[in-house]
Amino acid sequence: MFLVLMATEVNFNLLFSYNLIRGWHWLALFGSMYYISGPLTRRKAVLVMVLVTIAFLIGYDFLAFVIIGCLATVLALPPLSHRLPRLKLVVAATLLPLVLRQIQIIGALGADFWILDLYYSAVIKTSFLNSALPLPPLDQIDLWYASRHVERPFATPENNVGIILSGAWSEFAQGWIPQLGYGTMAVATVGLLLAGVTFVLALRAAPGDARRASLHPAGAVLLLAAVVAAGLYFFAPLSVQIYLGHRFPMVIAPILLAYAYVGSAAWAVIRWSLKRGTGSWGIPRILTPIAAACLVLLLLVRVEALTTSVRELNLAPAEKVRTIH
Repeated sequence: MFLVLMATEVNFNLLFSYNLIRGWHWLALFGSMYYISGPLTRRKAVLVMVLVTIAFLIGYDFLAFVIIGCLATVLALPPLSHRLPRLKLVVAATLLPLVLRQIQIIGALGADFWILDLYYSAVIKTSFLNSALPLPPLDQIDLWYASRHVERPFATPENNVGIILSGAWSEFAQGWIPQLGYGTMAVATVGLLLAGVTFVLALRAAPGDARRASLHPAGAVLLLAAVVAAGLYFFAPLSVQIYLGHRFPMVIAPILLAYAYVGSAAWAVIRWSLKRGTGSWGIPRILTPIAAACLVLLLLVRVEALTTSVRELNLAPAEKVRTIH
């Protein structure tokens, strides 16, 4: 269900398949999380290195999502004996392109420029360093870059969580909810809540060995949502402007995964009720049409959202279409 939803989402996914950078998002994100899970082999280690390097080539901001995703996967999945080698691999995969990039900058612009540029960029762009380390005024920093004939992309420091959340909500409310539709957002919200409740109940019901055996599907929904939220915060407010303001991919993944979780829950209810038959007070049999109606409603909500997206694209001026692409 998740793959079908992703493959039919126009505005927040398919349009970026034409973008040479953003078109690599899902390979780097889901590929690295997939290959870092389970026992390591030489082939899997090489693939993780390649996929993390692809994430780095997309940008530091995107690398944060991928590294957080890999670390979360390693910590969430068993067995415990396999975690340390996988953590070492994540660190090595991150450091390799990062160090090579620093050597490239030093070779082109010198060590003196590199050390200050690294300091300024890290403190300005990360949400946690700018509250702990001092910075000169931004206009003075811009003059320093200009004197060395280097253009500094616009970014401002911000460590106030309330301001970051307010800005994120503003971007989301203006650019995402109207496009996705209130129906999609309502179902995704229900999916996150349902996944949270299901995950807690599953943990309480399962014995200790079962808890370490695998990641519950509800846990996967929560894990992806947590990865995206942490990735947005890591380079906030810059990442908020990039991924929410420009409506780039990444944020759509946990939304549609939560949506798919509601659909899979309805399908599970249908299978259970058909298997149980009439049951006590006839409840299982009553649940079958209710769950089926839920599936139909989910389908209609997405069809309406996709119809609106396609209609807007067809009516948009050519200049707007080119800008979107």
